[in-house]
Amino acid sequence: RRVALACVRQEAAMRSRVAADSFVSASYLRDQLLLASRSSENLVDGCVGGFSRTSSLADLAYVAVPGLTQRVVHNRSVVSLANLSDNFSEIPAHESPVVLTGGSSRPLAGAAAVAMLSTLMCGYSLGSMNTLSKPLRAALGIPPAALTPEGVAIPLPSNDLLWSLIVSIFMLGALLGCNATTALTDRWGRKTYLLWVTAVFFVGALLEAASALPECAVAGGWLVCFDRVLLLLLGRLVSGIACGGAAVVVPLYLGEVSPAHLRGALGTANQLALGLGMLAAQLLGLPAGLGTLQGWPVLLGLPALPALLQLLFQPLLLESPRWYVVMGNDIMAEEMLVQLRDRPPDDLEVQEELYCMLEAARRGHDLLQIQLERSLTRASSHSSCGSNLGAQSQAMGAAGCGSAPPAAH
Repeated sequence: RRVALACVRQEAAMRSRVAADSFVSASYLRDQLLLASRSSENLVDGCVGGFSRTSSLADLAYVAVPGLTQRVVHNRSVVSLANLSDNFSEIPAHESPVVLTGGSSRPLAGAAAVAMLSTLMCGYSLGSMNTLSKPLRAALGIPPAALTPEGVAIPLPSNDLLWSLIVSIFMLGALLGCNATTALTDRWGRKTYLLWVTAVFFVGALLEAASALPECAVAGGWLVCFDRVLLLLLGRLVSGIACGGAAVVVPLYLGEVSPAHLRGALGTANQLALGLGMLAAQLLGLPAGLGTLQGWPVLLGLPALPALLQLLFQPLLLESPRWYVVMGNDIMAEEMLVQLRDRPPDDLEVQEELYCMLEAARRGHDLLQIQLERSLTRASSHSSCGSNLGAQSQAMGAAGCGSAPPAAH
């Protein structure tokens, strides 16, 4: 059924071939469609002129212009690209422009907004140490210099080293989070892993804010408050693990739930959320904000708020249909895709997008199978080579595996 529905849209041969212009000539579209329909090379699944699903361009937008939707306006009537060719006669009376506009769906916008809260928390944690450094180092007992009774400032390199460790351990946690993301997202799903990342963010924020709880006597830099330092180190490490996971799973999730024509826009929005989080941390860390001896615990604990919001609005996060396809659950993949696109199940665009996902998963599985067979073949050849090495060495002296075997062998 999906193949039959996909074959209806022979105009998909136009995909990625239309000039990147907001106004496209009607005769240009007609000529390209006629050329595509007459080409014997475009035969696929029994569809004359259909776009090859085996092409690497099969999952791109129908018109390769960023931010465009799959709707066009022609002669004051709105039509789907599936029926685009029907609106052009063989010999048009005059050139008619095709106006292309952008669009989205509410479920997709809600899922993307909730997912990008993780990126916002990641950017906030990245920038929270900069403008806050002076009051925070004083509270931890690790200022860059200490005053003698005579009022002479003595640099303390050991304090600088400890502060560098507090700041940089965040990146060590991010490295751990990044490396663990691929396996866990494939096992648990994009949504489930994203919610676990949010929970880790929440724990990290609480640990960082709790570093103000231990009582410490401020001795002007001569006495380090190790209880506070250890709690802050642990909180930064945990927040780094969450940030590393978010840096991988959020772009992956946005790319899988969004249609092709919106992937660039959502990817840019994700980077914008990262920058906004860093900007908010920098501004709030100023002395006029929370960058004081009394306000720094609040500043470090603020990421707990977007974490709670994300957990509260987690019903808006719809699981990636591509992950369901990879898991072999086509029914759930279709259900999620219908919800994300906010269209009926028998919509042609939804069915074709689902077909492209299934085809891509099949081709990926076939490629993995080929690579596995090649690896096994190489391993078998190396094993055979090793077993015959003794006999070849006797016949040829010190010959290696790469040498030619003796004629008798």
